Amino acid sequence: MGRVKTFAILYDRPTYSCGEWVSGRIVLELTDQTEVKVLKIHAKGQAYVHWTERQSGSKSSQTRHYTQELRYFKHKYLLIGTEKDMKTLFNGESSPLQQRRCWIS
Repeated sequence: MGRVKTFAILYDRPTYSCGEWVSGRIVLELTDQTEVKVLKIHAKGQAYVHWTERQSGSKSSQTRHYTQELRYFKHKYLLIGTEKDMKTLFNGESSPLQQRRCWIS
């Protein structure tokens, strides 16, 4: 069994729209003392939609396909540590990770 018991991203709200800040917290619960260099998170928000419309005439039918994909954000965050130094994380210890917010464009 690994040392990570729980890793969860808890958002302050269930949904967000363009022009709003996405915010929340990250919960990391360990089963044993662990040494790490860094803890990074890569966050990406995007939407994809596809639909079809069919038109039928007396002699023929036509199907049109529509798609759209939007990227709202793509960010990388360094949550704990540096590339140079090791940091010890303890099981059962709760140290709040810095709250992160990102803007949905």
